[in-house]
Amino acid sequence: MSAESNARSHAEAFRWWRGAPNLDATEAKRRDLEALRDACTELLHDLN
Repeated sequence: MSAESNARSHAEAFRWWRGAPNLDATEAKRRDLEALRDACTELLHDLN
């Protein structure tokens, strides 16, 4: 398994918003992915 496919598996498993009663599945998944993107951006910024 490559680093990228392993990272994708972790991203697909991350579920903070999914299951929220006020969001449909697509919106919840989008918010989860945005949260991961923001966290990765912060981690990359911290390297500098």
